[in-house]
Amino acid sequence: METSAVSSPDKIIEDLGGCGRLQIRIGITVHATKGLICFSIMSMILISATPQWWCVSDVTSSNMTSCVDSKNNSLFCHEKKCHVNGTKCSRFVFEGSARTVVTEFKLLCGLDYIPSTVMSMQTFGMLAGALAAGQLSDLFGRKPPYFAGLLCLLIFNLIGFFSVNWIMFAIARLFIGIGSGMFLAIQYCIVSEFSLARWRAWVTGFPSWPILSCLFALCAWLIQDWRYIQLLCCLLALPCLLTWLFALGLVFYGISFGIQALAGNIYLNLFLFSVVSIPAKIITVYLTNRLGRRIAAMICFLGVAVGGLVAGIAQAVASITINMAWGPIQTMTIEVYPTVIRNIGFGSLSVIARFGAILGPQFVYLNMYVPGLLFFVCGGIAVLCLVSQQFLPETRDSKFKRQTTQTGSGRNAPREKDTDIK
Repeated sequence: METSAVSSPDKIIEDLGGCGRLQIRIGITVHATKGLICFSIMSMILISATPQWWCVSDVTSSNMTSCVDSKNNSLFCHEKKCHVNGTKCSRFVFEGSARTVVTEFKLLCGLDYIPSTVMSMQTFGMLAGALAAGQLSDLFGRKPPYFAGLLCLLIFNLIGFFSVNWIMFAIARLFIGIGSGMFLAIQYCIVSEFSLARWRAWVTGFPSWPILSCLFALCAWLIQDWRYIQLLCCLLALPCLLTWLFALGLVFYGISFGIQALAGNIYLNLFLFSVVSIPAKIITVYLTNRLGRRIAAMICFLGVAVGGLVAGIAQAVASITINMAWGPIQTMTIEVYPTVIRNIGFGSLSVIARFGAILGPQFVYLNMYVPGLLFFVCGGIAVLCLVSQQFLPETRDSKFKRQTTQTGSGRNAPREKDTDIK
């Protein structure tokens, strides 16, 4: 059964003049609001980082504040030693002036698993938020869970700022993940449902995330204090409230949090890895419209596989191509589902992505003991994604489907099919 042309969402938008100021305003609002989510999620890279540290054991060094370039520092400073002469270290000295949860709560030695565990708790929260938002947005509309997610980020970034121990901090990050997951599960449905097919690749593929990541790296470098970074995220939620998939998760968050392990300045590393993604995202938009969603995604996963398996340490290649992969995968996901279950479908796949994101930080932790493990795992998963793309439909230039229909009944009934509104 085919509905009349006048009921087509794309036809209605075209009759009203096509994409104009309304779509521009919605796009700007959603992508600007994403700054809060970007800052909140990416902040874990920096505020849970472990700087170079030493155990200070000699009593004569009680006034020592730094082990860097100190005379005879080997007598007093023991680099990354938890026990000295059979005695458990009780005093640590860290390189640099940056304050992280590791330096404040002394998450070293027997507690060194906590930062990666908190990262996984945050991404588990994103899983739960995406699952809830997918259901709620199709039942009550897009706006209630959208604003609920922003409110959750405001409250728990503030609670994180006042954390008195790592347990309180971890609980705050869990709920920050929930708020972020709710927003990320809804954002592209909001902008895509008001856009024509030829513009969906642009509204979903615009490189707002890497641009905002660059801005965050600059702000964090100026602040260099984990508490005030969380306070900044809290303050960003105020104007936002006043204005209105497994492989991707594991690879993206695994590679992103893996920035901590790179040599050099961590703030500069985060900035560089974000800035190279900006032109990559723009190229992806062209490939998505020119070659189709499926082929563009396959090219991206091929780059991840090459960067992970062949080079092993080519984190830049893998980072660029996994950032590119988000665009065609999210665009294709939105276009596959009909309107009545679009956010449930997108939210459910976001849940699968968060399972991967939960595992990502753990591979970062294991990579300290098995060098190269993270990239070989990411490369192997990219190969599986490359193969699985062969079984997905191409949705380029397709109109949005509004509903599903089922004809017949019983065992021999035809398979449920989508009604493509033309």
